[in-house]
Amino acid sequence: MMNYRHWTIAATLALIGTAALFGCAKSTGTNADNGANGSSTMAQDNMSGGGEVSDTRSGNVKDAVATLAKAKQEAEKNGTYNCCLMHPCDQCMLMMGSCPCGKSAADGMPVCQECKGGWDAGDGDVPGKKAEDIKV
Repeated sequence: MMNYRHWTIAATLALIGTAALFGCAKSTGTNADNGANGSSTMAQDNMSGGGEVSDTRSGNVKDAVATLAKAKQEAEKNGTYNCCLMHPCDQCMLMMGSCPCGKSAADGMPVCQECKGGWDAGDGDVPGKKAEDIKV
């Protein structure tokens, strides 16, 4: 059962997702502060081209992204976040507060939907595994 803190984080991150959906429809390119808080997205890393695009995210969204990144770093240090992607997923942290997908992928077990999508996009990071080996 989730405690109040987990519900608060989950609700905040749900708002981020909603804001990101609407924000994506309005802008293209990378965020001006890409990597400023130690986070980077695969979409940003894969973007090419020269121009700098202004960051239209609200302060609340930026804070929530930073909170999620910090929580993932803490879980990685504690050994409870073992993602199978080069750019670790968010879904497991939001839903469970941990990520078993690295071990699951290595053992031939299913991974979360975000990780499967990452594998299909070429972002997998388990030696000896290919996207077609990964189950969801």
